[in-house]
Amino acid sequence: MVQENNGKLGSVIEPASQGRIVQMTVENFKSYRGTQVIGPFFGFTAIIGPNGSGKSNLMDAVSFVLGVRTAQLRGNLRDLLYNNSDLGPDFERPRRGAVKVLFEAGSGETVEFSRHIVPSGTEGFSSQYKINGETVSWEAYNEKLKGFGILVKARNFLVFQGDIESVAAMQPADLTNLVEQIAGTDALREEYERLELVKQSAEERTSHMFSKRKAIGQEKRQMKEQRDEAERHIEMEQELAAKKQEHCLWKLYHHEKDEESARVELTALNTELEAKSGAASQAESRLKEKRRAQATLTKQRVQLEKKLSKMRAARDDKKPELVRIRGELDRVTRRLQKGRRDLEACEKERGRHQGSIAKLTKDRDAVAAALEQHQAVSVAGRGISLTPEQREEYSRLEGKAGAASFKQTQERDDLRAAQKADEAELESLQKHSSQWATRLESARADLKEAAERERLKQLRAKEQDSLGEKRQERRQLSERGRSSQVERDALDKRLQAVEAKLREARADRRENERERKMKEAVANMKSIFSGVHGRMSELAEITNRKYNMAISVLLGRHMDSVVVDADKTARDCIQYLKEHRITSMTFIPLQNLKVSPINERLRQLGGSVKLAIDVVKYDPHVELAFVHVLENSVVCDTLDEARQLGYYSGERLKVCACDGTLINRNGNITGGGSSSMENRASRFDQKAIDELKSERDTIQAEMKELPDSRELRNQEQALSAEITGLEQRTKIKDSEIQRLSAKITKLEEDVKRLTASEHQYAPRIQTLKKETSTRAVKIDKLGEQINAIHNKFFSDFSARLGVPNIHEHMEAYDKQVAEFKKTETTLKSQLSKVKSHLDLVLKQSSDAERKSQKIKETLAADENAVKDLEADEERIRQESQSMEDSLQKEQQGIKALQDQIDSAEEELSLLQKETADATSEANKIRRSISSKQAQIEQLQSSRRDIIEAASIEQISLPRASQAGETANPEGAMVEDVETVGQGSARFDYSILKRSHTGNMTQEQRAVMNDEMKAAIDDLSAKLESHNPNMRALEQYDQIKEKERLQLEELEAAKVEAKTAADNFNNLRARRHQLFTTAFEHISNSIDPIYKELTKSRAHQLGGTAYLSLENPDEPFLHGIKYTAMPPSKRFRDMDQLSGGEKTIAALSLLFAINSFKPSPFFVLDECDAALDSTNVARIAAFVRARSRKEAKNSCQSIVISLKDIFYEQADSLVGVTKNLCQGSSTTFTLDLNRFDEARAH
Repeated sequence: MVQENNGKLGSVIEPASQGRIVQMTVENFKSYRGTQVIGPFFGFTAIIGPNGSGKSNLMDAVSFVLGVRTAQLRGNLRDLLYNNSDLGPDFERPRRGAVKVLFEAGSGETVEFSRHIVPSGTEGFSSQYKINGETVSWEAYNEKLKGFGILVKARNFLVFQGDIESVAAMQPADLTNLVEQIAGTDALREEYERLELVKQSAEERTSHMFSKRKAIGQEKRQMKEQRDEAERHIEMEQELAAKKQEHCLWKLYHHEKDEESARVELTALNTELEAKSGAASQAESRLKEKRRAQATLTKQRVQLEKKLSKMRAARDDKKPELVRIRGELDRVTRRLQKGRRDLEACEKERGRHQGSIAKLTKDRDAVAAALEQHQAVSVAGRGISLTPEQREEYSRLEGKAGAASFKQTQERDDLRAAQKADEAELESLQKHSSQWATRLESARADLKEAAERERLKQLRAKEQDSLGEKRQERRQLSERGRSSQVERDALDKRLQAVEAKLREARADRRENERERKMKEAVANMKSIFSGVHGRMSELAEITNRKYNMAISVLLGRHMDSVVVDADKTARDCIQYLKEHRITSMTFIPLQNLKVSPINERLRQLGGSVKLAIDVVKYDPHVELAFVHVLENSVVCDTLDEARQLGYYSGERLKVCACDGTLINRNGNITGGGSSSMENRASRFDQKAIDELKSERDTIQAEMKELPDSRELRNQEQALSAEITGLEQRTKIKDSEIQRLSAKITKLEEDVKRLTASEHQYAPRIQTLKKETSTRAVKIDKLGEQINAIHNKFFSDFSARLGVPNIHEHMEAYDKQVAEFKKTETTLKSQLSKVKSHLDLVLKQSSDAERKSQKIKETLAADENAVKDLEADEERIRQESQSMEDSLQKEQQGIKALQDQIDSAEEELSLLQKETADATSEANKIRRSISSKQAQIEQLQSSRRDIIEAASIEQISLPRASQAGETANPEGAMVEDVETVGQGSARFDYSILKRSHTGNMTQEQRAVMNDEMKAAIDDLSAKLESHNPNMRALEQYDQIKEKERLQLEELEAAKVEAKTAADNFNNLRARRHQLFTTAFEHISNSIDPIYKELTKSRAHQLGGTAYLSLENPDEPFLHGIKYTAMPPSKRFRDMDQLSGGEKTIAALSLLFAINSFKPSPFFVLDECDAALDSTNVARIAAFVRARSRKEAKNSCQSIVISLKDIFYEQADSLVGVTKNLCQGSSTTFTLDLNRFDEARAH
């Protein structure tokens, strides 16, 4: 059960599929005399009969009994009564008539509806309505019909004979009225208009109250200024600080608002970026979808090529690895050989160190024992102790003896000095001689080790030979690669030329397709918008074909520009292009064009020169467009004449030759020699394209036969790596040989020099030994002489002391003490040297042992590495061979499939452009985001500067958390500066005026900033010149009271206006909802119905029909555009369709409308009159299908038809004929269901 929505609470409507007309009784109605029972009526009943028999009168009878107004039945009530002038003047016309319908509801209930024509007065007539024989009012009668889904006002149950043509010819506004009747919103129209007037009246009153409040507000502001002047006289000093505070807060407020706005914009940009990125992703998805379709053909080839490429890459990757392993193996082998030599040298060095350690240990023990033995001997007890008197006497006698032996003593001292110097020199020479001998022995040992140079020279010679071979091999490989690359480049150049021609062919095809779409779009716009005249190329007619190229060049990009009457039409066209996703176009609105007059002198230039505007024919109403584009341009036959005009005529002209060469006013020359677009498009026929594709395949096959450049590069790189390794090893050996040669040379020189030095010291040592020995004898003799002299003076003193000679005794004692100390010092020095040398040798021995151990460990690791590298080398060699075998097999499976891929390239190119455009838009938004982020950073920096300046000037800035309190300015400013950027909620902006916190432009802010600064600067000066009106305080309170009363009146007016607006908006929303519900249902139903009525074997999808609103916001106040496109035909207006096409379109609309508010039956009067047999059969099949009980929303169909193709599909026939005897229409009923089996055959 559904409830009718017609703007009022209606009665419950029975489902349309459950009810039908059983029979009808007519009494003296039109051509039917007396009482006649017509029926029974089946699911699909056809009414047939010759013209003039009364078929349409039967239609009028159905309409009459179901409450249709008399005005719609071709006459008044009197005219509906039976009348026959052929019966003569004695015939008395009946005064009463009636039509009865027996209706059976889906529940089985039978209801008889009857409408009677009864006399009213002398000549008048009236209608009387009855239900089951009981007279009822029209309202009750209509309500009962509504209960069964029969809407009299909307006439959803019948279609008159002329309704088809009227529906097809309906204007958009008429369609809107029809939908409103179906939706029931026409009942709301009067209330809608009334509430709209109430709303407008309330708004006008509110506006008037606003004006009055504005006036009192102005008066209040003036009085407030006077009051403020009186109060400011005592508050001026405090206000100065407040002004500064207000200024800072104002700047901070707008900085923060700008930052918030920038962040909002940044968020919007991010959102837009997501949308654009989504659009780009969607475009990319569509592109991928198209590529997926293309990949069906290329999948096998791509997979094989990828597999082959991977196999080649894997094979090529093995080669560098093999080269690396071989290089590493060679390096480790050489390192192993060198390690073994180093180990041998290290062991020899350890042996020498062990011998040195044994010898030094023995020397150390011997020197230590000698020192210990020497220290055990003491000479302290061998001397004689003298008393002071004795020592004084000894000194006196020593002086006398010294004087007596002065000459001998002086000579002995000189000899001793010379002896000491020679002994020191002898000791030094002996030390140096020992050092030179040690160095000579070491140099001779190093010289033996340097003999490895010869072995290195032999290895270097072998590597030089190998290096020469590798270099020769690389040169040959490089030459092969170069020749292959030259051949590849030549083939690639040819391939590019062929591809360019193929691309040009595809571009021409795309251009032709674009031209077709543009023509179609312009044609559609011309049919929709009356102000569209057409494209420049379509509006122009060239007087002589030879000027075609020249005019095309001069028109340039305006060839496809569309000429319209005004800006509004251009904007509507642009919106149309956007909605239908058609390529962009340029529009030239005639209304706003301002053109300069044509230079008449240019028409008198002579020769073949003509004004371009003169060789073009066009309609006068588009003249401005051609004058605007062509201006004072001229055309001529030849290029020489064009040059003469362009360069030597004394006036700069825009000249175009017939071959298309253009000379601009600035002297630039362009174009010439190109063929027309038609010739360009026709250059590429299918045969030429096939030949180009074949040539491309041949070139690609030849390129595949060429050696793989990557493989050649890998081989060359491998050889280069080997050559580099050999060169490096050769350089190392050369460096080592050079180093050893220099070392050998130096060692040989050292040996010669040390040998010479060793022989040099020997003669001098011998001489010194001989001289010191001779001098010692002389010293001893002089000592004896001196002792003899001293004995003479010390004989008595010696006798007293009991010694033979006290002088000799004391001298011997002093000498013995000195020699003891000298010997002890010498032994200690020797012991220290031996120990130091021993420690050094021990350390060297330990180092040599550690070095030997490390070399052994390295040798073990290198031996294992050699084994691993040899195993890896063998493994990689086997894998490479296996890959090479597989590669040869895979190469046999690759075949070219390029021809079948080319057909998809055009659509892919368009999608790629769309994707690129979407990506470009996304990138543009990203740049805007970066700019906006920089703006936010600049605002934050500026905000910090303002706070720091306020802190320096000791301006207190109240914070939101300190509202109403006095903060410590200095502490607050320090904290604010440190925490700036944490959010605009730090400061309390409540002291700012509304005018300060409103939206302002930068210029307005600059003005207000200057005003605030001026107010601060002038505040002190105003203190002296201030002379307030003290009565302003009282007057201000009176104005405030007056303002309060007006404010109350304004609020009341606002409430009234809001109530009126709410009532209007609620009704408007209700009307909109009812209308759009009906429209959407009809719009969604019309296309399937139209397709079903127009589809055929040739056009299985049928045509297209749709409804569009002129104004979706208020659809019931504007028109509805009905568009129907028959199969295989492009868009045309309804009035351009044929009669049959209009009929099909109108019936589709009527059936769609009936589906929204379905009635239990549907009566049509000759709906097939304008249709051919094919369309009649389709309509008949459609009506029969809808009348089946098993059909969704089935509906009883009663159709008047003259065509057997139609009525042979009916369940029953009602034949109408003329009974000439009675002068009345007569009916017969035939049940065709009895012949279903025969009809099936």
